[in-house]
Amino acid sequence: MEEQIEATTFTLRVKSEAERRILSELFPGADELSWDDLEGARRDFIIPGLLTTGGICVICARSNLGKTFTYVDMVCRMACGRRGSASRPDRLRR
Repeated sequence: MEEQIEATTFTLRVKSEAERRILSELFPGADELSWDDLEGARRDFIIPGLLTTGGICVICARSNLGKTFTYVDMVCRMACGRRGSASRPDRLRR
């Protein structure tokens, strides 16, 4: 009985590996995109030139440079339906 279980397990592993290899050969992969390809893509901006609809934005900088202010400003503008550029704080703390 154990030999039959081992044989079945082995057969299933081989079959699974074969399917994985066949599918990986059929998958063309991601084509490389150039900057020119991306420039031609149509994008809807929430904040022109900065944040696209359905996009992801990362705000990173050293501490006390206005990341939270910028984030809150962007969120308030989106909530109010204003699509202009994000404003800047009058001065930066150093």
